[in-house]
Amino acid sequence: IVIDYASEFKLENYLVASDDMGSVTNTITGSVDTRKEGETQTIKVSTKDDAKNEVVSTLNFTVKDISGPKINLSSNEVEVAKGDAFDPRMYLISAIDNKDGDVTANVSVGGIDTNTTGNKSVEFSVLDAAGNKSVASLSVKVYTPGTKILETAYTKLGSPYKWGATGPNSFDCSGFTYYVIKKTTGKTIPRSSSTQGKHGKYVSRKNLKKGDLVFFATTGKGRISHAGIYIGNKKFIHASSTKGKVVISSMASGHYYKT
Repeated sequence: IVIDYASEFKLENYLVASDDMGSVTNTITGSVDTRKEGETQTIKVSTKDDAKNEVVSTLNFTVKDISGPKINLSSNEVEVAKGDAFDPRMYLISAIDNKDGDVTANVSVGGIDTNTTGNKSVEFSVLDAAGNKSVASLSVKVYTPGTKILETAYTKLGSPYKWGATGPNSFDCSGFTYYVIKKTTGKTIPRSSSTQGKHGKYVSRKNLKKGDLVFFATTGKGRISHAGIYIGNKKFIHASSTKGKVVISSMASGHYYKT
């Protein structure tokens, strides 16, 4: 019987003794040292039933290094925005071999192209001195920036409008954008639509991307009074006071919108 180097040895994994008339008693002679590689090690087991009938079993064990290193990752699934730099090695904690010890420096790490979206996989592989190979994989979701924000925003469609509310069940317009950004990114933006409109980087209408915040002067006085989130195709999602809930509306020319 071949057993792995430095593994935990349990005789019951290799020998089961029973009697249909009652209990049995095992007397064991010998032991197995799982750090003695290559030599034959013998265990003899004398099994007696209640009537003193005896059966002697002889088991021969040979210790070999048959398992690869254990690769430990900090996570099995991660997400990265399209186009962002990505170093999968940062998710490698260690690779420990039962005989060779720490072989982390020997781990080969694959890569992915973050310029295209989709579900991808990075392979981590390593060999020990005996040639045993271990492989681990890291699932990577490459997403379009802004889509994560929209995923959160869509979960609140139909939620009631309430002045001064920032969620999670009701919102005013800037409370909605405030909630979605913080929930998705962990970042805190200003609370009111007028201050939100002065925060971050200005983007022209023609360069809008999904997930960008959009602002409007709905009172006709040129002052920002409403906020929403652009979803593409000249539409945006927002907490509408006129509709009384979170809805999707179409954008029109200038600083106004029509529903």
